[in-house]
Amino acid sequence: MATANTASPVRRYNLRSQTPRHLQIFNPPLEPCGDFHLFARFPADIRWLVWQHSLSHERWIDITLDRFDYTDLAHEVRELANSEEYNIVLSHRWRTSKLFRTTTESRTAALAFYRVQLPCWYKSKEKVMSRGRLYVCPELDHFFFQGVSFEYFERFAHDVWAYDPHHIGLINIALSATFPSSCFERSIIPNYGPSLLRQGLSRIERLTMMNYGGSKRLSRQSRHPSYQMNHVVPIRSGVQSFDRLPYDPRLHGEDLKQVFLGDIYPQTSFNRWFKLLSTSMVRHDHKVIYQFGSCRGNKTGHGYRDPVIHDRKSAVEWIRQDTDELQQWVESLHQSPDLRGQVENEMARVFEESPHPVIGFWLFPMESVFIPEDPNIHAIPVMSGQFATAQQAANAHTNSDEVLMDQYGTGSGADVLYTVGLATCVRVAVTGTYPAGSRGGNDRFLAHISEDEPHAALQGLINSVNEAKRNGMRIDKARVVVGDYSDNSDFDSNNESDQENNEEQNKFTAKVGASILELVGGSGSGKLKRKTHAEEKVYELRIDGQKRILFKWEDGAGWESSDSEED
Repeated sequence: MATANTASPVRRYNLRSQTPRHLQIFNPPLEPCGDFHLFARFPADIRWLVWQHSLSHERWIDITLDRFDYTDLAHEVRELANSEEYNIVLSHRWRTSKLFRTTTESRTAALAFYRVQLPCWYKSKEKVMSRGRLYVCPELDHFFFQGVSFEYFERFAHDVWAYDPHHIGLINIALSATFPSSCFERSIIPNYGPSLLRQGLSRIERLTMMNYGGSKRLSRQSRHPSYQMNHVVPIRSGVQSFDRLPYDPRLHGEDLKQVFLGDIYPQTSFNRWFKLLSTSMVRHDHKVIYQFGSCRGNKTGHGYRDPVIHDRKSAVEWIRQDTDELQQWVESLHQSPDLRGQVENEMARVFEESPHPVIGFWLFPMESVFIPEDPNIHAIPVMSGQFATAQQAANAHTNSDEVLMDQYGTGSGADVLYTVGLATCVRVAVTGTYPAGSRGGNDRFLAHISEDEPHAALQGLINSVNEAKRNGMRIDKARVVVGDYSDNSDFDSNNESDQENNEEQNKFTAKVGASILELVGGSGSGKLKRKTHAEEKVYELRIDGQKRILFKWEDGAGWESSDSEED
């Protein structure tokens, strides 16, 4: 749990009664600090350590990235003229540390601690845009992106890295648990070479999917109006800095067994993120911490009707408004006095049994809401030396049963896929199974891969199988059919040209085979088998309606089972 650095039963509950339990903030008030007149006598290096220590706390920073021209809002809103420019917009003016304005020495220490400084804008309650400066400590600052386009995200991530003397960059980010899939997909067509987006995503060390909407639901759409409220959930404030607690001290064993999350599905958000990493061809060589967060409200200045919580007084005012809204909703049911009394009794019970409200937010491991089927999902397997861009791979997909050269196909149910291979091509078939109760998806994949680069069909098959794995599919088997130049009847081992052709074919076969072996889990998985034939013979590879992988020589009598071939 993260907490912000802020400072008897009755039948009919009056929400406006004096100092009820639900207005007693759990966060302890800040203790006043006395004067320490000997501080100036400390050695300079000791004073520096004290300044640095006083700044060493994590911060949660809500930002928006856009391209609007805020210099002249008297006229119609327009975009910045320079297509390379973007804005960093804060939800409201944040309070900077007092060390920036205490002494020259303390300001120097603060600037060294917040070593990345970027220009920004901030919004006032009157919606007036003012210029400011964002001070960043990359190791401790968490950035919550609101409605972000990844076109702007990659520029922001690059700037944080480029202006950081230590080149740590942007490593802690948070997204809304209801983040729309269109934002993930927009502007994401990675190139074969390095891109700013790929570089920015590869530096991420902590991702949090934050749920702001899981505390309240009021419904009048039926004969029996209902409400769902969870007053145990912490309240999000407008205070940047926060401290971590190992657990929520207000709670007991039963409090987290059934938590109302609202209309969200955390697994969807995480799956979108992993798809983004796969599409962007990002592989993390370090451990990434994935978390799910939850808090009440989202009243941190994003909505101008809502108070910004910056101290205990404003926190109490926020809670009053929140409970007044519920009171007004109950009073609107006056046409049914019996029902109103029933609901008010339930409200009294909820408020009297709930723990004291707390300012902060919960953080849970991703596995508490979403357990990946793939144990390697934290570092999505993407082959080194990518074979093609995501767009090229997508263009290689076919919806036909017959998969032609440099194409790949996918299917499910009773779908049949087949390809008739040219002698020098490599054909790949993969099948899998989804666990009971999962949403399912494509469970058979077939590719026909030629020597010509880029190998878009191979990349497309790998991307599709990885996506299916993230949706829960487990690979059952994979088969590779390859031609062997040395098996041809006219092959001459003493002929230099034949030797070169054989070596070239072997390199191509090894490249494809290694990528498929990695895809299915390595040599120890026992899932990959290979069929080798003379190049002068043309073989057909088929996945039938029962997901059996079969092949045969074009002039052969019948189908051969692939299960008897060598690993």
